[in-house]
Amino acid sequence: MTEVVVKYKACSLDEMEKVVSTFATVFPEPVVVLMDAAMGCGKTTFVNAFAKMKGVDESSSPTFALVNEYKGNEGCEILHFDLYRLNDQRELIDIGFDEYLYRSAYIFIEWPELARPWINFPHVELTIEMNDQCREIQWKYVQA
Repeated sequence: MTEVVVKYKACSLDEMEKVVSTFATVFPEPVVVLMDAAMGCGKTTFVNAFAKMKGVDESSSPTFALVNEYKGNEGCEILHFDLYRLNDQRELIDIGFDEYLYRSAYIFIEWPELARPWINFPHVELTIEMNDQCREIQWKYVQA
């Protein structure tokens, strides 16, 4: 297994947008992103900045919908999952999670614990931690 780890610090929304821009440059093609962070650390902020950069006018947290789908510029598709309220694998099956994974889309998954067994292919593990007023953002590309 090959892993490449990248770390950034963002102390403002502008800095977060720069980190997201770098992420988009490093991953110009769709990728699955497992997002680990405590509540309120910036997972949705990261996805919203990515969606905006890809030409999506409006995006929001999928906390109640479980998944939000966006179409960006040049057919770019973005899927944003929030699995916080799910309790077991059966609920993932009920929402058709396995079918989403076959789409050519950037797939961001918040609270990915239940999804991990499904992700047996190259993906990104992204973590965000708050340290004082700054976010420490790390992503690791995992190639199975």
